[in-house]
Amino acid sequence: MNKIRLLYLFTLVILLVLIMQLVSIRQKNKQQDGLAQRLGVAVEDYPYTDSFPGGYFYTVLQPGMSKDEVHSIVVAYEQAFTCYGLDELYYYYSMDDTDAFRFMVLYDNQGNFFRMEGEDDDSSTLSKEGCTLGLLE
Repeated sequence: MNKIRLLYLFTLVILLVLIMQLVSIRQKNKQQDGLAQRLGVAVEDYPYTDSFPGGYFYTVLQPGMSKDEVHSIVVAYEQAFTCYGLDELYYYYSMDDTDAFRFMVLYDNQGNFFRMEGEDDDSSTLSKEGCTLGLLE
């Protein structure tokens, strides 16, 4: 009898975890679709659909673009930081380091876009330590 209850409880816990995961995925997809609509694009038109808007910015941002050009493309973020006097750290969907989609825009010494640096879902490699709130001017 106890084995049946334990099995029932274990099954219930597994089911709850799966439901929570599905709700999380649905919420993420809803946020991505809303952002894509604000940007006037479709998520599926760009690579890395699981980490939208990463694929969009990776495709659209080109080396040599000015800060103003980058700022006209990288919009609708939660918050942005200037880091090391040359780079910008962007947060999308959340300000929580573990929930946000985060990436850095790196500029060369002339203030032109150099490259974009992101992080995968399993690690937090970007930090706002030493950064100040706001974009480069």
